[in-house]
Amino acid sequence: MRLVVFGGKWHAYERVDGQPKRTSLATKDREVAARRLIDLEQGRRRKATTVAEMWDVYLEERGPRLAGKETQRFA
Repeated sequence: MRLVVFGGKWHAYERVDGQPKRTSLATKDREVAARRLIDLEQGRRRKATTVAEMWDVYLEERGPRLAGKETQRFA
């Protein structure tokens, strides 16, 4: 992502599936926009982890040692 000015305000610019995408950072101040861009990038890196996803990882790691993997998954 990079910073661009559009309509007098700073935006985060990126290409998603080959298409341009702008996200408003709602400021005219470049320094504030730079900090908001960092926050936006960090927020997108964090992936929400569900219990189901954690359980799948657990079964993959412990699966060979567990008896009845499908029973464990059902539980």
